[in-house]
Amino acid sequence: MKQYKINLPNRDGAQLSLVSEDGKLWNFEVDDKHKYVLEHMRIGYMEDNKTIDFVDPAGGPFMRVHCLIDTENILEGIVFLDDKLSLVTSKICIKT
Repeated sequence: MKQYKINLPNRDGAQLSLVSEDGKLWNFEVDDKHKYVLEHMRIGYMEDNKTIDFVDPAGGPFMRVHCLIDTENILEGIVFLDDKLSLVTSKICIKT
């Protein structure tokens, strides 16, 4: 099975990435030396205090719903699934 991976920039030098099996639902992955990057991640909620608006791992990057994750993916939502924070993306449609 193919695994997709997006490497993320991080000011703390962590090898931080998003990994996915389907290219739509992503989970954070970080090297063992920098586990705190995810342990101290900020999570912000919309006014309803239920819907997640943004995530901000220690050292970044700050990611808000509807932002670009990379050149191909837009962050559509952030949810907890099986006690794991997951990011839901969609592909960018470029009209020519």
